[in-house]
Amino acid sequence: MSKLNQVVFHNTLRKKEVWVYLVFTLLPLLVFVTELTDTKFLRLTGDFSEMNFLDFYGTTLGIIDGMILPAIVIAYIASTMFYGEINKGILFLYKDINRKKVMNSKVFSLMKTYGLYLLLVMLSSLVVYYFFVIQMKGGTFSLLGSVAPVTYYSVLGVLGLFGIDIVAILVAANLSVRFSTGVTVLGTIFFLFLMQAISRVGGLNYLSPMSYRELFNVGQMTFSMSFILLVFLCVVYVVSAYTLLYRQFSKVEY
Repeated sequence: MSKLNQVVFHNTLRKKEVWVYLVFTLLPLLVFVTELTDTKFLRLTGDFSEMNFLDFYGTTLGIIDGMILPAIVIAYIASTMFYGEINKGILFLYKDINRKKVMNSKVFSLMKTYGLYLLLVMLSSLVVYYFFVIQMKGGTFSLLGSVAPVTYYSVLGVLGLFGIDIVAILVAANLSVRFSTGVTVLGTIFFLFLMQAISRVGGLNYLSPMSYRELFNVGQMTFSMSFILLVFLCVVYVVSAYTLLYRQFSKVEY
C-alpha cells in the first residue's frame, strides 16, 4: 500500500460516519436480545439443522443490506471524500500528485472500508451461528452445504451481494464528483432499488447480479454458467463505473 493510500485510508477511518457504518455489523448480535423479548425484529425461525455458515452469512448480510441504511451511510462517506473535498477546495492539497493516484487512493479507501464491514459482519455472524444456531437451536457446524447444490446456491448469493455492493459504492463515487450529498444518496438508493426490481423481471433479470442465485435454483442455468455470467456482469459494471469515474475526476478543477 502506497503512502498516499495509507494517509487517505487513515483519514477515512477518522470520520464519524465510518464508525456509524461499521456499527451496522453488530446487528446480528441483536438476535440474542430478540430471543428474550416478544419482538419479531431479526428473529430467526425455521429448520437450522441443514443451514451452513456461508448461507447464514449471506442471509445476515442480505438482511443488513436490505435495511438500506448502510448504503445511505457509505454513499454519504463517498460524498464527503469527493464532493466535500472538491466543494471545500481541499483537493488543492493534492495538486502536485497525479490525479489518477488521488482518485485511486479514495476508491481504495472506500473498498477497504467495505472490506472491513464484510469482515466484521462475518465475525458477528460467526458468533451468532455458533452460539445461536448450534448451541441454542441444535444445528451442526458446517462451513459449506452438505450437498453441492446447497453450496452453489450459497456461493452465488454471497457473490451477488458483494458485487452489487461494490458497484453501488462506485455509483456513489461517480455521483459525488458532480452532485451534492443528497443527490448522491438518493441516486445510490435508486440504483439499488433498480437492481432489485429488474432481478424480478424476466429478460431483464440477467442484468442484475442478484438474479443468478435464483436462476440456478430454478434450474434455468448450471452453476458454472451462473457463476461465469455473474462474475462477468460484475466486472463489466465495475470497469464501466471506474472508467466513468476517472473521466469525471480528471476534469475536476482543484
